[in-house]
Amino acid sequence: MGVVSDPIVSLLLPVTVRLQQYTAMPRFVMSGVVDPTGCYGWIVSRTRRIDSHVIRALEDKSAVSLVILGAGFDTRAYRLEIRAEVKVFELDSAATQLAKRKLLASANVNTSHVNFIPINCNKENFLDKLEAKGFDLSKPSVILMEGLLPYMEEKAVRETLTAVRNRCSAGTTLIVTMENSVSPDERDSVFGAAVLYNTITIGGEPITFGLPLGQEKRYVQDLGFKVLSHSTARDLEVDYFLTRGDLQTRVFGAGNVMALRVP
Repeated sequence: MGVVSDPIVSLLLPVTVRLQQYTAMPRFVMSGVVDPTGCYGWIVSRTRRIDSHVIRALEDKSAVSLVILGAGFDTRAYRLEIRAEVKVFELDSAATQLAKRKLLASANVNTSHVNFIPINCNKENFLDKLEAKGFDLSKPSVILMEGLLPYMEEKAVRETLTAVRNRCSAGTTLIVTMENSVSPDERDSVFGAAVLYNTITIGGEPITFGLPLGQEKRYVQDLGFKVLSHSTARDLEVDYFLTRGDLQTRVFGAGNVMALRVP
């Protein structure tokens, strides 16, 4: 088995792509050996690391909700073993949710336990929208923001994280991915940055929020969070892709996964 096993996401892929997962070639082509961005390694390794954080946080019986903000096509609500009493909320744009729900329905995936809430993350307060759907701010929860913050405006990022710190119950776990800000002069020294940032900018989805290298912990601590775990790209490479001293796959060098706690 690879770094991540996700039987649900394969049901959401086109048939031609679905068939390719059973051959070694696509994985080799997408690995760091060939992929100059490290995106394959970044997405696979962060998925594995976040899974472990979510599972560990939900083992605490006081956690009553799982919130996935900017859920996209995240499948954790359908493939992880989540206690029946845990309320699950997914928030994303209405268009993305509609497309996802159609695909899940066509694959006969049960979504009855999930509360879908449409939102514009740059303009709307997600906690207000959650409360309106029965989210209990007085009890600990697990909140996930994967692949979201880098595409938000800095003001919206700070307001979103501050809202979690100030309004959510003590004991709430916040799991986020963050990227480092990389100047044009630094891009050649950060694996994947030169190619990736040029590609996503051309594609119309540029990175709008990033933190200077080494300032990740200070940023969230200044907002009042306790850092439970911080994994850099190098940490993820060593933990998941280093085999007998040989690095099998590279990870996008500006990526970070953090698990935080509301004290």
